[in-house]
Amino acid sequence: MAGALIPNPKIQMQPDQIIQNITPILVPIILAAVKQVLPRLPTWTMPALAPFLGLVIGILNQVIMAHPQNLWLAAGMGLMGVAVREVKETLLPAKNGGWPVVPPTQ
Repeated sequence: MAGALIPNPKIQMQPDQIIQNITPILVPIILAAVKQVLPRLPTWTMPALAPFLGLVIGILNQVIMAHPQNLWLAAGMGLMGVAVREVKETLLPAKNGGWPVVPPTQ
């Protein structure tokens, strides 16, 4: 059982797998850049663009690496990028100088 925790040096990640695994990190970065370039873009478009952006990354990964990719998985990884962004915004303090305060209920 303890041997399962020791990493196997024979198992190597391929570059296309690395790109696929960092897609949830790349998508919020790209969306933040798009928001900086197009500040008047409605906020509802960001989560809508995430699966499409993951799909584009998956297609580029497939073309560059010449290795078939699961494009549904790529779109799902893009959508996970929205979850990563939401977790970041939840865990970091608000830009106005503190944590959001919930008013007490009566």
